[in-house]
Amino acid sequence: MPFLSHFRVPLVLLALTAAPASPALRAAALPGLAPVVAAPIDSPVADLSSASVADARAALAMEIATTRTDLAGLAMGGPDATSLRLTQESALLERIDAVYAEQQRTLQHAADLAAEAVEIAERIRSQRPPESSLKPPYGMALLDQLYGERDYLEQAVATLKRDVENSETALQEARDTAKEKDRLRRAARTAAEKAGEEAILQGDLRRAELESRLALETVRLNETALKTLKLQQSLLEPKQRLLQPRFAWLGGHLALDTDEIGGLRRQQQKRSGELERAVATAQQDAQAVALVAIATERRGATEQNADELESRRADRQTADLTVSVLTAQRERLAEAVTVAEQRRNVLSGKIPAQELRALAQRTQEVIDQLARDRRREGSALYRSRRELQDGRLG
Repeated sequence: MPFLSHFRVPLVLLALTAAPASPALRAAALPGLAPVVAAPIDSPVADLSSASVADARAALAMEIATTRTDLAGLAMGGPDATSLRLTQESALLERIDAVYAEQQRTLQHAADLAAEAVEIAERIRSQRPPESSLKPPYGMALLDQLYGERDYLEQAVATLKRDVENSETALQEARDTAKEKDRLRRAARTAAEKAGEEAILQGDLRRAELESRLALETVRLNETALKTLKLQQSLLEPKQRLLQPRFAWLGGHLALDTDEIGGLRRQQQKRSGELERAVATAQQDAQAVALVAIATERRGATEQNADELESRRADRQTADLTVSVLTAQRERLAEAVTVAEQRRNVLSGKIPAQELRALAQRTQEVIDQLARDRRREGSALYRSRRELQDGRLG
């Protein structure tokens, strides 16, 4: 699906917090480091570009290298405070580098989306007849493909709406953090200026500047991520608009070949044979595992074999579950053919309206029951995992 090729959700954001306060740091500036300038955190900061982030990251690499060199120079022995200071400084610099790296990934994703937006706009401008992109046979397989694209886009609408809301919250939290870190930086700067040259050599100012710098870059990251998500979101409606004519055209040219059902039956028979063999093998394995578990239980639970006993019980439960799953898959095969036949009859107009409504109601009831079964099985799986972890599986 070409116009879905760059669609990626959700976008992952870094959750970065400031490091704890460090002891005294020297004020000697490292290459590329300049005092952090106060920025209007409440309003968007300057837009990022791939070139500016690459330059900033290159300068930061020099800072990291210098700090590591200084730290290595203390390997033969040096003040503990200096070693701790350099270690914490290096950690802060590496966290800033991680933010830069995420900025670069986000900018690349934004560039991909921008290129996709141009492609979609061109496709809408010079839209071709649906039949030029739909390849025969025009049967249920093609219809299911279009349904898959439609469902994907509908789910993406809800997913991206949630992602945008989460990103807006993350951005506000990042701005709040940046304001607090900038306040601490300014306070450290004022204290250093009042105290004179000796105070500048203290580590508080250096740490405060790095933490403020980290917070500001995190704001920039979150702003860029939010813009990228909104761009991603803006592409959904045009994609849906491009899909609609294909649905309409296929609806008027649907060719329901009886061989589709025959092919499905042949696949069902092949898969049924595979599952029969798999179930038989799983049952044999389950019996063997059960015998081992029973033999272990008969020896009695002792401190020496407690772990083995729990392991055998877990193996037995896993083997039983494997048999259950394979058996359920085998039972569902026949239903797949029945459903395909019903769909064919519905699409060909062979079922009266009243029967259609009753069929729709029964189908919805089955869907609701499957959802309940899924929740129940999920809860049972969660409990089994907890019991296994707690050593209480029995």
